Amino acid sequence: MALPLVSSSTVTVSPKDFGVFVDADRVVVPQAVCMALGRLSVRNADQFVNFLYMAPDALASALGWSTDDVLRARGGVIRQLNGKVADSLLHPADPVDFPLGAKDPSLFSGT
Repeated sequence: MALPLVSSSTVTVSPKDFGVFVDADRVVVPQAVCMALGRLSVRNADQFVNFLYMAPDALASALGWSTDDVLRARGGVIRQLNGKVADSLLHPADPVDFPLGAKDPSLFSGT
């Protein structure tokens, strides 16, 4: 089961640092970050990590940060969630690059 995100008004946040930490069976997130994530329908640690990889620009916009700030802050989240979230989410494989959208015909059987 994914760890829920819990808002905290006492934890500070700054660009390049989400201020996230794990407390038992939940992830404590600064109130500003939690509100931004809530507007993006992110409710748990798995979704948070996925969002950090798939749409860092949307989170940056919601927080008023640059995308580079979010990408730098992502490392801290990954370190905090190591062992708490599936490794495949924390360290996703690089996507396969198909030049110009074309797939290699040898990938298909019968060719």
